[in-house]
Order: sequence, then C-alpha cells, then structure tokens
Amino acid sequence: MNLTIITAVKNAESTIINLIESLNRQIDKNFHWYIVDGGSTDNTLEIIKSNTLCPFEIFSSQDFSIYHALNIGVKSIKSKYYVVAGSDDFFFDDFVQFVNKLIMDSNADIILGGVQINESISIFPQGRCDWFYGSDVAHSVGTIILKDLHSKFGYYSNRFPVVADKYFIKSAITANSKFIVSNHKFGNYAQSGYSSKYQIDYLCDLFKMQIITGELIFLQLLLLATRIMLCKVRNLIQK
Repeated sequence: MNLTIITAVKNAESTIINLIESLNRQIDKNFHWYIVDGGSTDNTLEIIKSNTLCPFEIFSSQDFSIYHALNIGVKSIKSKYYVVAGSDDFFFDDFVQFVNKLIMDSNADIILGGVQINESISIFPQGRCDWFYGSDVAHSVGTIILKDLHSKFGYYSNRFPVVADKYFIKSAITANSKFIVSNHKFGNYAQSGYSSKYQIDYLCDLFKMQIITGELIFLQLLLLATRIMLCKVRNLIQK
C-alpha cells in the first residue's frame, strides 16, 4: 500500500462524517486511514467506527498541537507516501485513483495538486514562489509527501506553531527534492482551521519562517505590514 491519509481529530463529531463518506466513496480502495485522536469527549470516535468502510486505525494521544499529532501519525504509518486531511476536509471520489497512478508514474518526493475551498473558488499550486508564499501549496488535502523526506529534513517543527508545514515543504523543495505539480483537484480544503481564524498569528509565524529561511528581511517586513493592513481592512468590511 503506497498511500496513508493522516487525520488529527478532537471533538469533531459535527464535521467528520463528510471526510468519512468521501473515503468510503473512493474508486481506488488501495489506501489506509490513520487517525490521531487528541482525547475526544464527544461522539467522534463512535462515528468513525460506525461509518468507516475503508481500512483505518485510531491512535489516542494527548498531543500538544496539530503538528505534534501529525508527527505521531507520520512516525507510525507503514506506507511510502501520506497526505494530511483535516476532520472538516474531504476528498473527491477519484483522489486515491489519481494519486496512486501519479506515484507509480513519477516516483516524486512531493506531489502538489489543486484544492477547492468553497463551491466557487479553487486554488492550484504554481510551483516556486518562496519569497512571497513561503511554499505555494495547500498542505492539507493538496500535498502528497514521501515519508522518507522526514529522515532528511526532520518532522514538523515546534518552532513554528502555525506554519510548520510550510517550513518543512519549503526546506524539502529548496533542497531540490523532486516535486511535480498537477492541475487536478484533489478535494475540498476547509477554511475553519487555526490559520484562518487567527490570521495575525499566521502572518507573524510566516514572517518568522521566511526570515529564518533566508528571505530578505526588508521585503518580508513590507509584506507583513501589507498583509496585516489588508487583514484589518477585510475584518472591518465584514463587520
């Protein structure tokens, strides 16, 4: 089995069923679902156990953060590749079929695909634009990662509470890991995570990562100030 889907959950009873149903509908059943539960006290685990038809495994742990939970999952899986899915994300029916074929044909270290973020908007990676984005990918749903890359570049770092995924992917890609970009949409990426809710935290963590990875400080300061201003303007408009 080449592919594992890793999900960190905690009290996700209101959203997890969409992900479960999307996994049940996969055309290609050659994948495994690994769930890291951070101590759910609602019906999340019962919903998973009662409704999931694909092979799955639940690991319960009092994790310290989303990235700590993902590290637990990455270290535990047996497959060659993995993809992260939030408890409120879901995949399109041909996701596993399409990705398994790409894995066989390309032997890439990282596979980048498109994601839908609502019914009218889709985003696709454009390749390299590190100075602006940090790493131009949707980590959840849209990025397939070779597990062995973590032996070269480490696991998700606790230095970056919000953008540890960007730091890892940027480190791997800038070190000339083999990556391919697909214009195929993999699934729906929900906009309800920490980085969407706490945008200033995200922007500050992104700025820190950019400076540590060698981007020009004056340019990054300008981008940070502009992004914070735009964020404030959007919040005012929404009110």
